[in-house]
Amino acid sequence: MHRPARGGDPRCGLQRVRRPGELRRLRAARHRSRHATRYRADRRSVDDRRSELDLIVGAGLDVEGLYRKYGHSVLRRARQILASDDEAGEILQEIFVGLVARPEQFEQRSAPSTFLYAATTNACLARLRDRKNRLRLIDEQVKPWTTDIDPRSADAALMVRGVLAQLSEEEARAAVYYHLDGMTHAEIAEVLGCSRRHVGDLLERLGDRLAARKDAS
Repeated sequence: MHRPARGGDPRCGLQRVRRPGELRRLRAARHRSRHATRYRADRRSVDDRRSELDLIVGAGLDVEGLYRKYGHSVLRRARQILASDDEAGEILQEIFVGLVARPEQFEQRSAPSTFLYAATTNACLARLRDRKNRLRLIDEQVKPWTTDIDPRSADAALMVRGVLAQLSEEEARAAVYYHLDGMTHAEIAEVLGCSRRHVGDLLERLGDRLAARKDAS
């Protein structure tokens, strides 16, 4: 039998017969080698898409951290609007459970405190529009008004809560920011993204509603 010279190229002689098990291992090694580069490229692509997804849907949002830092502010804000500890607690849970389920709602275009402030306000206004809560607020909090009302007084705040359910979303937000938060027209305009003149129109309509309710009581 011819054997290749020691140190020479084995291909110059007869090729060694490989056992079936060895052939399988060789084919497996070639398969792994052939797909290694493609796998690394695909992995980089997946990682890139995952990074983009993290930015888009907020998969990396630290909801627990936000809760620890801002939970008390959300609760205080909800209590201020709803005048109910129980409902404020429900709003607190609703806001943060919603962030866990749908982190993409926080687009990170603003500070977390700004987002949570607006989200809490909107959630409270939605609750005030609920029929049972609307009737409860009117029956319990809007009772006879026998004196003129300072628009920044506590009494005005109570009356505003009773009227909120009847307002459009924009009117309701302006009412909350003005009567409950004490914001100026300029500050409200910045939050709502409108002109100060438009804010004045919104608050004028609100004033008409408050006056009508006072006269009817």
